[in-house]
Amino acid sequence: MTDTIPTTLLGALALIATGVGFYFGTGTGSVTALIPAFIGAPLLACGLIAMNRKALKIAMHVAPLLVLLGALGSTRVFMKWADLSTAARSAQLITLLICTTLVVVYVGSFIRARRTAQP
Repeated sequence: MTDTIPTTLLGALALIATGVGFYFGTGTGSVTALIPAFIGAPLLACGLIAMNRKALKIAMHVAPLLVLLGALGSTRVFMKWADLSTAARSAQLITLLICTTLVVVYVGSFIRARRTAQP
């Protein structure tokens, strides 16, 4: 599971950059533009906490839960496509892409960890 720590940190920073970028880039000042950052900040905390070997397992179980919720929440873009601005669609699609990628990485890591733990 330690192989996912750098990916977690990178994904968290990408989510934070997405949220902050769309918040300031759109100029609307809408707090909803920060939703990717609201997912990325606790994910960053999980990545940093996971660097402590004693907290690795719990942090690397909370992180997939966060990104799974982020991915599921971002699927809203498909249900409300016509009602959303181009910026909102773009932010949700980027968030969906980052979160889905991280879910796949975490599942792969769990599978590898399970296989190496088997005698």
